[in-house]
Amino acid sequence: DEAHLIKIWGADFRPDFKHIGGFFRGCLPSHVSIMALSATLLPGSATKSVFSSLGMFGDNFYIFRSTNEHPNTQFIMEPLQNGVGEKSFPQLFQYFNSGRKAVIHCCTINDILRVFLY
Repeated sequence: DEAHLIKIWGADFRPDFKHIGGFFRGCLPSHVSIMALSATLLPGSATKSVFSSLGMFGDNFYIFRSTNEHPNTQFIMEPLQNGVGEKSFPQLFQYFNSGRKAVIHCCTINDILRVFLY
């Protein structure tokens, strides 16, 4: 994961990253696959650089690109109407009973515990 860091960090910050493909190819049998994942690696020179660093040449690898767009995902941010120190959160009731998945972010572990117990 984060394969794009091979190009970004391999230039100056972590020069050994440029040689990670050769390292793995030297340690692993040739039949062992290497998977490189990145949500932000764009087609073009950056991708070619990462492939080269990993020893992925010719037709010995597959590229699978997919969108990370999720039109059914909403980001709703709203401050709690009740004080943070409260033990009930009626404002959250609509999300709990909607039948939809929800992620609720809290600032402290104590807040998380209060929401969980609610």
